[in-house]
Amino acid sequence: MRGGGCNAGMWILRGIDQVFVLKLTKSDHMFGRPSEAEKFINLSRSNPSIVEDSSVAFPCKIFQCLRQDGSKSHDLIVMRKVPGMQVSEIIRQILHSSPQELMGMLERFGNFLDAFHKRHNGLQHGDLTPANIYFDQASNSFTLIDVADLGPQNPVVKSDVQRFLSGLKGLSILFGQDIFSEGKARFEAGYNTQRSYMTCSL
Repeated sequence: MRGGGCNAGMWILRGIDQVFVLKLTKSDHMFGRPSEAEKFINLSRSNPSIVEDSSVAFPCKIFQCLRQDGSKSHDLIVMRKVPGMQVSEIIRQILHSSPQELMGMLERFGNFLDAFHKRHNGLQHGDLTPANIYFDQASNSFTLIDVADLGPQNPVVKSDVQRFLSGLKGLSILFGQDIFSEGKARFEAGYNTQRSYMTCSL
């Protein structure tokens, strides 16, 4: 698979009845910040319930890769493959052919995100764009990916609601203003708009 950022490689591993994504990341600390594997470990300790939450692509195994001298070089992060398709790709495919189906999906995602925040005491994704959300039409379920930075609301960083709406607005540049104006209204209809971090200007 094509990787990005600090990834050293990504692969799909297919078994008899399970499919996994293998992600190789560097163990080195960037600017004094913990590695991606360390973030997952810290998150599992501070929020144990997130590990078993099926709506989050959380690792099931993390392997340390060692150099000949015994020092760590990389971490191999193993996750179950998320069902469905990226929401950004779904938007591209059905915007013009099934606009009401799309708006219904955005409203259901608003409901999903509201329930997720309530379930995990307002825990924020940190980069909640349509590309980091998968939707499986068969099970009518959403899954969040790239979740290593999940944490409490940072006052200097956009909330999940603000970040998602910014991503939706960016897509409207490509696909038309209606996706943002109507899509924002439908998303907010599903989400509890009374939350303090819902208020934003875009």
